[in-house]
Amino acid sequence: GVIVFFPFYYKEPLKQLSVVRKTILSLSFILLSLLGAALMFQKWDFTDAYIKGEVVTYMSTIPDSPLYKEELHVPLNTEKVMMESEVGIVRMAKFMTDYPGYFFTMAVKKVYYLLSFQRPYYSVWHNTYSVIWLALIYGCFAIGYLKCSSDPIKAFVISVIVVNCALIGMSTVDWDNRFFIPMEPGIVLFAGYGAYKFLAKLKYYINMKGYFNLLN
Repeated sequence: GVIVFFPFYYKEPLKQLSVVRKTILSLSFILLSLLGAALMFQKWDFTDAYIKGEVVTYMSTIPDSPLYKEELHVPLNTEKVMMESEVGIVRMAKFMTDYPGYFFTMAVKKVYYLLSFQRPYYSVWHNTYSVIWLALIYGCFAIGYLKCSSDPIKAFVISVIVVNCALIGMSTVDWDNRFFIPMEPGIVLFAGYGAYKFLAKLKYYINMKGYFNLLN
């Protein structure tokens, strides 16, 4: 998010750079990103969760528990063996190309549970409350994002949300949704601004129509 922020913040000075310097900066950014991804995939083997079919972390380890839900555990039926000696990022890329349908379906399911706060092991009332509350938050977020005139801030927030969702799509969602936390500040920031703009518009509309005078 911070890396994406700077090109927008220093947009004008960057435009004045020579083609050579722009190329060097662009290549440096790509190389650093690939290096960071390679190190991350060496530390955490995301293909492991996919082979086990885990939508929620460690769901495959509790098949006899009351909290176990089959829709959150969709094992990959394959006899193909992943090469443990391969570099992590290569292993993940090969998995995505070998099983595109399975990977896409599982990734969408994980991101859905991340953004919706829904869980089959929650009560109906709990899930209903989450839907209503998040509809309000995301609605205000959309208003705040569209009304905000600061491109660097918008780029920062959106990049954090996109990257976080991508990482969850490649790994697993957590039981209590704590993986939502990295992008929560940006969402709350824009949702608060959106709520302010909406209420200001509503107040203006009410005053224009004279509803308060009618009530008095």
